[in-house]
Amino acid sequence: MAETGNARKWAHTVMAGMLAEQARSVKANESDLVAFRKQYGRLSRAAARRDAAIAAAHARYERIASEAETAAGAALARLHERGMNESQLCAITGLGAGRLRQLMRGGGTARTEPDTDSGAGGRELPVVVAVVEVDESGAGDHPVQAGQGEDAQCDG
Repeated sequence: MAETGNARKWAHTVMAGMLAEQARSVKANESDLVAFRKQYGRLSRAAARRDAAIAAAHARYERIASEAETAAGAALARLHERGMNESQLCAITGLGAGRLRQLMRGGGTARTEPDTDSGAGGRELPVVVAVVEVDESGAGDHPVQAGQGEDAQCDG
């Protein structure tokens, strides 16, 4: 009978140890699940704030771009009304003919990319009204009309 008592004591000790390990494991799992829930909620809130900030910045950009394009188009139209032709305006501004006409019509749409129909590969062109060419001897200086030569952006 002594053997049965020792076996029970041994089994009880083994089971108590297993239950204690299970309890530690359950407690650790609960702690990690709480940490996950808190941090994942934090991540979700940060993503929502980021999305709201992006939407607000985009709306602000669209408003400012629309106002700027309207004002720029009106300025181009005034220049055109005072006698500057589209070729001259294209040469001076670096805009392509299509974009120039779009702005002057007041149909500008806010762009997030550089004007690619300018022939400038999206780079800004210097403002040049007239260029003086000089031959090698220094004689024969003659002005070149804006919009002529290799930097011309518009036809006619």
